[in-house]
Amino acid sequence: MLTVSRTMLLACALVFGAQAAYACTCLQLSAGEKMKASEAVFVGEVLAVSKDSEKQTMALNFKVERYWKGITYPEALVVSPLPGPGSCGLWAEVGDKFLVYASRKKQLRTSACTSQRLKDATDELKKLGKGKVLKPRR
Repeated sequence: MLTVSRTMLLACALVFGAQAAYACTCLQLSAGEKMKASEAVFVGEVLAVSKDSEKQTMALNFKVERYWKGITYPEALVVSPLPGPGSCGLWAEVGDKFLVYASRKKQLRTSACTSQRLKDATDELKKLGKGKVLKPRR
């Protein structure tokens, strides 16, 4: 009797309580391919995170440390999907550092498919080269 109850409980949980979990699926692109497809490429530290649950996005304000393409100011505002099941959003908090590849659709946009934590970007940074540092504005 106890075995039947456990089996029924497990079956009900699987049928009625289980939700599909979808993983983010990304194309595997080289650093050169990502560079070519991006409007801006830079290394930056997250200064602020603002989430918009209604639009399922978050705005990340970065302090730019060095750049390769498309950056003219010492800070960059980039939008990403909210991270979560099935989303390719960046898991980012204030103080995190990223190598960011961003495209532009009205504003800079990125995702976990193109950008990565700086500590995980060693090989990619070697391929990109030294990068440039913004000169202070007068």
